[in-house]
Amino acid sequence: MTVKWLLLADFANVDGTGKLNIIGEFSNLRVAALPVTHSFMSVVAKMCFSAAEAGRTINVELKLTDLDGAVVMHVGPVQIGTPAEAIDARLIEIPFVINIQNLEFKKSGPYGLSFMVNEDEKAHRTIEVFLAE
Repeated sequence: MTVKWLLLADFANVDGTGKLNIIGEFSNLRVAALPVTHSFMSVVAKMCFSAAEAGRTINVELKLTDLDGAVVMHVGPVQIGTPAEAIDARLIEIPFVINIQNLEFKKSGPYGLSFMVNEDEKAHRTIEVFLAE
């Protein structure tokens, strides 16, 4: 199992046909004052599984930490089942979207977003919070 990519967006969803929709990808937040509450964002990932991993259940967790290592947000574990069979007999791709509301950033600087599967970090993304001058 691998994570093809991990990103943050203003909004994302998966429609009824399985199509992933993403609006406004970002990695930086410019804010007027701190602390600041970011009203809404989506964490989006594309997970890839081999055909041998079909029909399994995994636990996904997200963890956001500040520069000092303090946990700012923790989501999960969320159980996700992989399809019973690979569509092309080689690879299963599953989009993952979780929407986060009212996330507070208390200080400027880098924040680390970890995407973990079964307690193993599979992807990492940095979010930089800047105080606008």
